[in-house]
Amino acid sequence: MKIRLDYVSNSSSSSFIIAYDPNLFGNLEKFFKTTTIGCSTNVNNMKEFLKEMEEDDYWEDDRDEIKSKLAEAKKAKKKVINISLDYDYGSIIELLQHINEKCGGDKFDIIYEGE
Repeated sequence: MKIRLDYVSNSSSSSFIIAYDPNLFGNLEKFFKTTTIGCSTNVNNMKEFLKEMEEDDYWEDDRDEIKSKLAEAKKAKKKVINISLDYDYGSIIELLQHINEKCGGDKFDIIYEGE
């Protein structure tokens, strides 16, 4: 019998576009790219996402709202990243939201959450 000692996941992932204040959270993009946090993480290309959003009718209902939130994030000088996390680890996003609430509530936003 073979026993795997490393992390194995059969779960799906959730994707998030988040905006955050790097003065509080540091470089979350680097963190998610380089740190092992117990689940599979992926930092997705924002330019590719935006291009897909413009070209694909799937995004028609959400396009204007996402663009508006991205503009607000840029105005507030927040960093924006597109990440995917194993579905069971959405609590990482909840932790970031909790830190945000304790620090005034204006340092972190979820622009989009999907599967």
